[in-house]
Amino acid sequence: MLILYVHPVRNVLKKYNLIKKNNIYIYIMENCNQNYVYNQLDIAVSITDSVQEILSEVMNEKNNGPSGSIFSFEGLEHKLKSRESAIQKMQKACREGRNYEPYDLLRFTIVVDLRGNNNDIYNFMKKLHAHPDLEVTYERYSKCINKKGEIGGYGDIYYTLNYKSEGLNFPFELQFHTRESIDAKETIYHPLYEQWRQDPENCAPFLKMVEYTKKNLSKLGINKHDILKSVITGEPLKCELIYDWNSDSHKCCDDSSICNVNSGGGLLEHKKSKKYKKSKKYKKSNKYKKSKKYKKLKKYKKSKNKKSK
Repeated sequence: MLILYVHPVRNVLKKYNLIKKNNIYIYIMENCNQNYVYNQLDIAVSITDSVQEILSEVMNEKNNGPSGSIFSFEGLEHKLKSRESAIQKMQKACREGRNYEPYDLLRFTIVVDLRGNNNDIYNFMKKLHAHPDLEVTYERYSKCINKKGEIGGYGDIYYTLNYKSEGLNFPFELQFHTRESIDAKETIYHPLYEQWRQDPENCAPFLKMVEYTKKNLSKLGINKHDILKSVITGEPLKCELIYDWNSDSHKCCDDSSICNVNSGGGLLEHKKSKKYKKSKKYKKSNKYKKSKKYKKLKKYKKSKNKKSK
């Protein structure tokens, strides 16, 4: 038996096979094996030059075109995921009951001018989306600040595209970065993210990423007035928040106040810190009202009032 359902985030069909064992149906995730991963990596290697040629062609067309914008594409880089990293990602997905999706085995990064604007990226992506060999299937915009002042990410704009030539329909990543945000990603964000990923209960590395973002908005090219339209729908893309990276980041952000660009606290206001637990904000929170300290204090006040009467 074959089960098909639509992935809630990426809006693509995923396939599960069912087998019957001891009168119980068991899901068999067809992509959860080493040979499948190696085969997909081989395909990624085989299409790299063709994809790079298409991207370079459209980039040159943009740079040489009659545009009044100061935006420019400064470079094109690509990276293939290693076998070890791809296998680890497959194993993690399959342990969590998800069929493995090889959408990030091949990643291209376009380096853009810090002073540029999102309209140029939108026009560039529209050309790629209209190309007969490419199709944009997923868009993520985190180089942003939403209306509440909540931070998006560290300055990246991310797309998944399918390469549809040569009888394939193979996904690859395309990211836009400034040179400054690439440097920050490699030297600041990635090391901190790896620390936090190994121990999600320890919020310190995650909050350091947030603090760095808040202090370096202009360096990263993040502006709350910027919007980016979807090439799929034409509507403005939602600002993907830094604390929506996964469920653990919500715990670290303490209802988003720490991750808000307008808040001055950051690490010092973290809910586990001594300073935060002495603050008025903490004493007004529901967590404090459920604490043993609050209950003891409330009981003490009641007994004191009775004595005074």
